[in-house]
Amino acid sequence: MTNKKRVLIFPCGSEIGLEINRALANDIHFELFGASSLPDHGKFVYKNYIEGIPYVEDNNFISTINNICEEYSIDFIIPAHDSVVLKLAQNAEKLKAKVITSPLETCEIALFFYLVNGCFFKVFKDTLSVILFAVLILISLFILNKGYISRFLNNHIILKFGKYAFSIYIMQQVSHALTKNYILKHIELLTMHPILTIWGSLFFSILLGVITYHLIENPSANYLKKNLLDKYDYYFAQRERERESKINI
Repeated sequence: MTNKKRVLIFPCGSEIGLEINRALANDIHFELFGASSLPDHGKFVYKNYIEGIPYVEDNNFISTINNICEEYSIDFIIPAHDSVVLKLAQNAEKLKAKVITSPLETCEIALFFYLVNGCFFKVFKDTLSVILFAVLILISLFILNKGYISRFLNNHIILKFGKYAFSIYIMQQVSHALTKNYILKHIELLTMHPILTIWGSLFFSILLGVITYHLIENPSANYLKKNLLDKYDYYFAQRERERESKINI
């Protein structure tokens, strides 16, 4: 028989902690250890119960968890409260057992929006809270600038497409009109397989956007910069020099 993996659950008296006990207490692969800061219901359901753990804000919290991991040969730690999830995720490399949780970035985003959405819902209690919640999610993805999401958004292919984004956006209506009024009428295969129509329209939008960028948008931007903005900057720089010369006189 294989040795059981020892799992520490903290705080074990929370609803999540009690549910974990119900799910794994009789599993032949795990031995559960429940831990709490204060006496709670966990002491009645966990066979191995540890009490007196410092609160997560305490400076000795991580060291105490490590001491327990060493004393009881703990293999895994399962946090059973929002604040504990974040604290253990932030200190995962310092702990002497593997923390069963999401990556730190995910924990930070989840906890942040759990708190923010709760505040919005209490204030607005309608659709506005949902809209604000969604907007804040999008903003946070760019503010955090780390983790899987940011690495995906900073991929060189995604950044390359970003350059063409405006032209693709403008040309999507042209692509849709071409697909609807011309291509669908002449290519029977697309009418039989709607998914091909969607991908075809997307392909033409990107193709037309790239062509439009190189033939119209980029040349126009360079022309305006050369003939208007540069002259505009030169004019005001000249005015500034004249003003300074008058002041010096």
